[in-house]
Amino acid sequence: MGLDILEKLSILEKEHSRIAYIYVLIGHFMMVFQWAIFKFLNNYHFDPNQILYIRGVMVFLFNLYWIQKYHHEMYPENEGAQKTLFVRFFIQMVSPLFQFYGITQLQISDATVLTLTNPIWTQLFCWLIYGEKLQSKNFLYTFLSFGGIIFICRPSFIFGNDEQTNNDLSDKNRFLGCICMLFGSMTLALSQSLFKGLQGKTSNLIAMQYFYFSNLISTPVLMIYREINDVRIYQSLDYFALIILITCIAYLAQLLMSRGMLIESPAKLSQLAYTRILYSFTIDIFFFKSTISYLSVIGFLLILYSSINIVQKK
Repeated sequence: MGLDILEKLSILEKEHSRIAYIYVLIGHFMMVFQWAIFKFLNNYHFDPNQILYIRGVMVFLFNLYWIQKYHHEMYPENEGAQKTLFVRFFIQMVSPLFQFYGITQLQISDATVLTLTNPIWTQLFCWLIYGEKLQSKNFLYTFLSFGGIIFICRPSFIFGNDEQTNNDLSDKNRFLGCICMLFGSMTLALSQSLFKGLQGKTSNLIAMQYFYFSNLISTPVLMIYREINDVRIYQSLDYFALIILITCIAYLAQLLMSRGMLIESPAKLSQLAYTRILYSFTIDIFFFKSTISYLSVIGFLLILYSSINIVQKK
């Protein structure tokens, strides 16, 4: 029965390639929803990297079950696909380390803006590696969305800081932090671009498993750096339930987004990453009762306009 459903889904995807955009849009929403739940876990005073590690172990085992159930090969027959999987494995192992260091040297708004340069790099890498045509309209909508990010995040290098923030960050190496965040964004973009080399050559479950395995290596490194030595899966029933919920949401989000990238060009789909700001903006307003700035509204509308045009564009 399961195989019948997958076969029908594959036929639907071939007939309607735009379904990849739906996969990715839903996937980004689920990722934002996951981070909203993540906020509640902060009440348990656990380091974020510890929660990510526990979640990583769970999704790794869960995905391994489905790989074995559907008899997918961990090493595809296609030699090019094998090399691509290993390259992505090493990139995904290193990228979080740079981003983690960078975010400790910057304000959250600055780090967010630098991280979300990702779609720009993805389009450039797809052009350099696979010869994909750079379309002016794609770049226009990307930069409009990026402009929206700037209005919402209001980074200090454009809008300035208050005096207290300047004092708090005066001894931090902002320049090195910016370089690390940009390098982390670029390596993530390269990893996403390489999805194009896996299209038709392997399952998205296999691509996900390499990603999960790389995280099982990088996350403990961050935990060692932060001197975390008390890893507990169960603290209370509420905590355990939230961990399970985050695991399921993260897995489904990755499943949808990875499947989408095996159908459509990663360069085109990468632009939908900006919808995370739309989702998080909405959650902040309606669930966390955040105050609204007119600049945030302008940014929201810019991203919404660009996202609609990206999905509708043929």
